Amino acid sequence: MSKKKERFIKRESHIRDMRVKTSLTGRGLIPFNYNLALAGAVYGAVKRVNTELASQIHSNTGYKYFTFSLLQIPERRISPEGIYVEDGCFFLVSSPVRDVISSFVEGIMERPEVRIDRVQFEVEGVEMMRSPELDRRCVFSTLSPIIVRSVKQENGKKRIIDLYPTDTN
Repeated sequence: MSKKKERFIKRESHIRDMRVKTSLTGRGLIPFNYNLALAGAVYGAVKRVNTELASQIHSNTGYKYFTFSLLQIPERRISPEGIYVEDGCFFLVSSPVRDVISSFVEGIMERPEVRIDRVQFEVEGVEMMRSPELDRRCVFSTLSPIIVRSVKQENGKKRIIDLYPTDTN
């Protein structure tokens, strides 16, 4: 691993956890609807090192194999035009597929920048996050939506159904 790449990794072990915190430096006005640009940055990073994997996850119409949080912006101003990022931000990317995370990390280190609209952020660091310790009963909040689905037998055929918090079974 090059010295340039080494400075981004805050843990010495290989990629084994499946969540990554990407810290960005920069400032400027970003639109409220920046999610497509952030998704593009994740896909772009994966594509730089693994075009086949990027194509596979991008063309899949169902499960996307990764999720990312909203930008966490500690110092910001809200205006009618959007969100003014005062002093950097961060976001999380997670996946149950190790190749997605390792390709994202390698790709973002290869070109350590994220562009959202007219604002160019530089990647300050990439940190592998430990998986949380979960007990039999836990209360937690998420940084991205959760979709829970199950399979139901109906008229002799299997059908995928969405589950809701109010469902009892």
